[in-house]
Amino acid sequence: MIDLQPHTSESPGYWPTVHLVGSDAFAQASIAGMLGSSYAVQGYTSPLEFLKQAVDAEPGCVLLELRMPEMSGIEFQARLSDPEPPLPIVFISDCSDVPSAVRAIKAGAQDFLVKPVDADALRGAVGSAVAIDRARRSAQDERKQALDRYATLSAQERRVCRLVSEGLLNKQIAWELHLAEQTVRVYRSRAMRKLKVDNVAHLVRLLVCIDL
Repeated sequence: MIDLQPHTSESPGYWPTVHLVGSDAFAQASIAGMLGSSYAVQGYTSPLEFLKQAVDAEPGCVLLELRMPEMSGIEFQARLSDPEPPLPIVFISDCSDVPSAVRAIKAGAQDFLVKPVDADALRGAVGSAVAIDRARRSAQDERKQALDRYATLSAQERRVCRLVSEGLLNKQIAWELHLAEQTVRVYRSRAMRKLKVDNVAHLVRLLVCIDL
């Protein structure tokens, strides 16, 4: 692994990481220069080198050459998709290969660029890919936090939440669960407090977030 865009003492504390995977060292250096000071750039001379690294700790994307000695970019893309959602991929090819571009996009690649790569097109593709990765990570964090809060509910509080999210009134929930209406109010208030939601719309959103 080669650090193509080393940090300096003046660099900001947060850097999305662009992972360049391919055998063309000259192209990697050129691309790192185009990306300027907005990203940390790591170079990998082969797909296997990339796979050996723990690279998913920070938001970023992968810039992937289509043609490589060990395996094609398409084959490498398939390896990355199992088992976790991979970092977003932007393909770079030395020729306009329409069938490969179609396959790559259908398999989830964010973009497909042809050398010589235009600097503005590169920055636009990388910026979009990093934004997608940030959104994915934010959604994952939100779901984990929601699941952690939901785990603190009792079984009865969960039943009440489910019925509230279905639009039932307290008296209807009381009839459904064979409880006093005041008891339902207590369960409902306690559950909303534990879940840190202050209205039914927020409750529904939370339950949708955790697939309930």
